[in-house]
Amino acid sequence: MDPDAVLLDWVLPILDGGSLTRAIKSDPALAGIFVIIATARGEGAMRAEGFEIGADDYLVKPIEPRSSLARLRNGVMLRRLQAELEERTGSLRGSRRWTP
Repeated sequence: MDPDAVLLDWVLPILDGGSLTRAIKSDPALAGIFVIIATARGEGAMRAEGFEIGADDYLVKPIEPRSSLARLRNGVMLRRLQAELEERTGSLRGSRRWTP
């Protein structure tokens, strides 16, 4: 079972967080996972890069636990709502009543 969300650091011992985010988002089976990158690098250019590579959110250290939990909860809820919408849209497309 795949996780609903991943909170990872930009700096990791083997594979950096940017490469890991790219790998997750490029795999169709994993692309729906909500990815948050956490790092001490808070510059605007680093944030932009994080979003450009596919991160869904970006936290700057030190991380406040309640804030990170709220972001994770919101991200998971967003992903679940997107999946439900895609499922319902698919069933509407199969319906004779719906026309594009």
